[in-house]
Amino acid sequence: MSRNFPPWKRDPRSILQEALNRSEKTLGYRFLVGFELEFHLTQIDESKSVKLVDQFYGAASARDGGVSRFLEECIRSILDAGIVATHLHSEVGHGMFEIPTGPLRPIEAVDTLVYCKEAIQTISLKHGFNATFFPKPVLSPSHTAVGAHVHFSIDEVTQEVADHFLAGILDNLPALCAFSMPNFDSYHRLGDFRDQMANMFYVLAGWITAGCSGVNNKIPLKWKDPPSLMAGMTAEEVAELNWDTKFPLSLIDAVEALEKTANSHSLSELGEEFLHMYINFKKLEAKQAAEKTEKERLDTLSRIF
Repeated sequence: MSRNFPPWKRDPRSILQEALNRSEKTLGYRFLVGFELEFHLTQIDESKSVKLVDQFYGAASARDGGVSRFLEECIRSILDAGIVATHLHSEVGHGMFEIPTGPLRPIEAVDTLVYCKEAIQTISLKHGFNATFFPKPVLSPSHTAVGAHVHFSIDEVTQEVADHFLAGILDNLPALCAFSMPNFDSYHRLGDFRDQMANMFYVLAGWITAGCSGVNNKIPLKWKDPPSLMAGMTAEEVAELNWDTKFPLSLIDAVEALEKTANSHSLSELGEEFLHMYINFKKLEAKQAAEKTEKERLDTLSRIF
């Protein structure tokens, strides 16, 4: 019996593999990807409220007690699996930690990400905690949200090609947010490009497809590098940099942007069946999420993610 079945058009791994095949066949590109796994370490008190463990950025106190034993077992599990963990540190916010992985080919990198997240969450339960990758388990302006920072590189390309590739991504930024910020509550942490609730097979497939479209269509890189953090710049200063593309403010905004872009050549290669399924599913998800309270969503999703 033949095992050479055609790939399922909705399968995340197959969609990313097809994007990689297209980029390598038509342009000869190969990619390396590494992730920063940011997560909050929480405890559930008697009232069943989520409480962050009391750790601060770079704090030595993370070396003490149960948190230390949890972190040591996480690192040991990751290293024993043959995965490169470049370092471990406590992050900016209360109860926030980060473990970055080394560079790998995209599918292997996402497989590694999935393993690390499962290991961290499983080990946290063993030690009486709950490690969550939910963007903001405590909905307060004073609490820092976690993201999923991606280190993404292309083998041996010219500056011109790199500029076109980046332009292709930036030109499709609102639509790509439907993959990289894919949940109703992703938009509590606006200001970055993706979060840990994202399916990274879809995210990388979208970036690679959009980037290659930028190269094929020679899209100019009109966006200029900011001289400082854009959060502190005036609207006029931002306009001079040609940063006129706005982030979607909600999941439904991102899905509508994807729907408008789905028929364009830049993202159509992801596949009509997949895009139709994904857009309709996310519309339903946004509707159902809006019908729940913030606490209901937080209590459920901070345990799932």
